[in-house]
Amino acid sequence: MEVKISEDKHGQKIYKILWPKTQLVFFLVDKHSEINYDKEAVYILMDKFRRCFYIGEAGPTKSGGVANRFQIHSWEKKFWDCALIIGDPHGDFKQEDIRKWFEWKLNAIAKAANTAVVLSTAGVQNEPYGMLALLDAILSVCRLIGISWAFQIEAPQEIEPPPKKLVKPNKSVKSVKAKAQMTATENNQLEHWSGKTQLAKLIARRGGNEGAFGGILQFFSEEGTKARRSCHPGSKWRKLLEDAGIKFDKDDFVIDWKNAKNPL
Repeated sequence: MEVKISEDKHGQKIYKILWPKTQLVFFLVDKHSEINYDKEAVYILMDKFRRCFYIGEAGPTKSGGVANRFQIHSWEKKFWDCALIIGDPHGDFKQEDIRKWFEWKLNAIAKAANTAVVLSTAGVQNEPYGMLALLDAILSVCRLIGISWAFQIEAPQEIEPPPKKLVKPNKSVKSVKAKAQMTATENNQLEHWSGKTQLAKLIARRGGNEGAFGGILQFFSEEGTKARRSCHPGSKWRKLLEDAGIKFDKDDFVIDWKNAKNPL
């Protein structure tokens, strides 16, 4: 992690945060700083006590980017004192659906944490492919600047597996083996996943990229939905899905994920 400090012509400090292993760039700026960043971005406005937040996104350069948006917010919204700007020099933020997803996701996380006042609202968005790693980087920078408590994700509760049934001594070895084989088959089908989200995560983990589960999840979307995606026959995910017994139609759409085998 590296922090570069510069000043605008009025002496206001601008902190540029370079977080390792991410394509994103972060700026921590004062409300009255003259920001030259005229590109598209996602941003978090904060009051000086870090108890009140507004999460938004700014469009592409032709509309002035985040610098133009902040000029409007400086007189339209009185509460904020500074802001975290999240930019993407690689260009993913030029896509509105990606900016909108981060805006919604950060709003949802902050409201679920319920530790601060969140003044912004955002509609639910489908997760774009491969964005979870970037979200992790944003949450890491939130920890760095001291607002992690407002953007914390609750860890999932571990579910203790049911105790194994003991085999009664009076049963024959043959029947015990037959039952064990049947149980193994049932477990392979049912025990290790209980829905399409969990199945997508298991397949993503098998493919060596857990953050890709959102893209895989779109393969399982119901017919006719906007989120539905086809899976190219030559792709890595197609092979992993087929190895799990998932079938495809002639247009490369998933036919039925519910009868998949355990991908582990």
